[in-house]
Amino acid sequence: MKRMGLAALVSWLVVALSFSATVFAQAGAGVGSARGTVTDAQGGTIPQAQVTITNVETGYSRTESTDSNGAFGFQSLPVGRYSLSVTKEGFSNFQEKDIILHVNDSLTLDAQLKVGAKTETVEVTASTTQVELAN
Repeated sequence: MKRMGLAALVSWLVVALSFSATVFAQAGAGVGSARGTVTDAQGGTIPQAQVTITNVETGYSRTESTDSNGAFGFQSLPVGRYSLSVTKEGFSNFQEKDIILHVNDSLTLDAQLKVGAKTETVEVTASTTQVELAN
């Protein structure tokens, strides 16, 4: 009788451990990656550009700078709908929307920046002069 109890316990442990391995395998399965290169209109690479990828559904966001070859990469991104933006001083901003990332995707998202003037913001504050009507 004790042998039957021991055999049942061992069987239960084997089943429990096999389920836990399945759960751990699925926990990391909901991710993908994205990589790319930032270039100018002539095809030259742009180092130190700021690349931001944002999950538009959750607001999750990550930012990286491109390396000396203009390359960037985002690993282990949760699946979802993303937008990609690239900024670099002296260039117009780049934005790509509606990027769909599925499980185990490895997307290539290249960006081409165009030379642009610096953007200036001019703030005008108007003040009114009081007119004295009594004199």
